[in-house]
Amino acid sequence: MKLYLAGPMEGYKAFNFPAFDKAAEQLRGLGHEVFNPSAANRRSHPDIDWYSLDGTSEELTKLKFGVGDALCDDITYICREADAIALLEGWEKSKGARAESAVAVALNKDRYIQVSNKWYRIKANGAWSGEQLEKGYVSGLLMRRVPA
Repeated sequence: MKLYLAGPMEGYKAFNFPAFDKAAEQLRGLGHEVFNPSAANRRSHPDIDWYSLDGTSEELTKLKFGVGDALCDDITYICREADAIALLEGWEKSKGARAESAVAVALNKDRYIQVSNKWYRIKANGAWSGEQLEKGYVSGLLMRRVPA
């Protein structure tokens, strides 16, 4: 399955790249193809030392990093390539991740949310299924309310 990885960046040391990288590795280990926006940012801006940054929008402005351009690339991938979106813990506090989630909802794509390093499915219709993402598929059950 092709997954787009979304989550909070601003306000996190190194823009939360370590959490993105760890989650991408975990999802790839389950057999999925993952678009990791932190990796895309590193590829498109190799001159920026991302891991030295504090995660502020002021830093991005000073570095002339185009947040709008990055978000456009990310949403294009969600629209044209992704089968589903994977949401890191804390995604609901991120304007960008909420926008990416809204695009997935508008396109009737499943979402998978991270809960304690496990991934649980929210069906395309918004229903919390409680199914756990495992190697190539979903299984198991967890009952919990999550934001739409």
